[in-house]
Amino acid sequence: MSDLVMLAASLLATALSEGAESTQPLAVQSRAGGRNDGAIAPQTTGITVSRPEAIAPERSTHPRYRRPIAQPTPRPPIANDLLPMAFRGDADVVLPELAYQDLLPLPTPRPGSGSQLYQQRQMALQAGKTYTRLPTSSFYESWVNANAQPTHEQWIDLLAQEARSMAYGQGHNRLSILVGDSISQWYPPERLSGDRFWLNQGISGDTTSGVLQRLSAFENTRPDTIHVMVGINDLRRGESDATVLGNLQQIAQQLRQQHPQSRVVLYSILPTRLPELSSDRIRQLNTNLRAIAQQENAQFMDLQTFFTDHQDNLRPDLTTDGLHLNPSGYAVWHWALQQFV
Repeated sequence: MSDLVMLAASLLATALSEGAESTQPLAVQSRAGGRNDGAIAPQTTGITVSRPEAIAPERSTHPRYRRPIAQPTPRPPIANDLLPMAFRGDADVVLPELAYQDLLPLPTPRPGSGSQLYQQRQMALQAGKTYTRLPTSSFYESWVNANAQPTHEQWIDLLAQEARSMAYGQGHNRLSILVGDSISQWYPPERLSGDRFWLNQGISGDTTSGVLQRLSAFENTRPDTIHVMVGINDLRRGESDATVLGNLQQIAQQLRQQHPQSRVVLYSILPTRLPELSSDRIRQLNTNLRAIAQQENAQFMDLQTFFTDHQDNLRPDLTTDGLHLNPSGYAVWHWALQQFV
């Protein structure tokens, strides 16, 4: 057994003896002078892996300790042009009722490119922070001028480091995981519920085969729920329906094996406004995906009803470019996520 493996084992034993709920950052000095989390063969040095900050427990509901409930402040009306069409009275499909805060513009500044987001998440990891629980402007000076486009392999490595940090520091806190492509990657972190940790394992441009190959990155975490949305990039690259569905079935199978106590949610492939992608094909794929979810003891969430217009295309008020979601589109997906929280 190598010195590094023995060091990792010793570190794990110490952490277990101290209790999983500690919130103090912990870093291990490697022989090479870099810092790592004690995992085998870390790919990047200079990263401090720490236990995420603990979530404060809810206050007691016992009458003796209950504080008076403050009356809510009246909410100002939201400008009509900020609402999805469904809330302006001229929509052809009824969207679910959404929370007031989900209809407000997203706070700024915030990363607007992959290079900026990658740099921000690297800085969060080095600081021992959980990216999804930070203000979107965090480490602004470090990422505002970032322009070096990270490679797919660099994203895989970063997400694996975030997953190792979460696996080590989760303690008894609840955890949900987002898995997928750019639609998952750009999910607004401030829209995620604050009663748990969130791990975002989305990578722009990823496919069902790519996701299948990196599920092991977070196999040591203990999530309550795993949300999976992927497949549209397969269709753009010319993959067959059989390949897409076969990979999605393997994803469901592997997640059920790795996380038998977790709830696995497969989301329908979203429609697009791209003429080369048939809406009928996407609808048929989703019908088959529903059957796969039932067969693999997973849950299926059909978002097509909420995202399509009468032509079965992606609603123009929910997208930035006919493929990716705008804040209103994420507000609809947020509503869907809440059904499983």
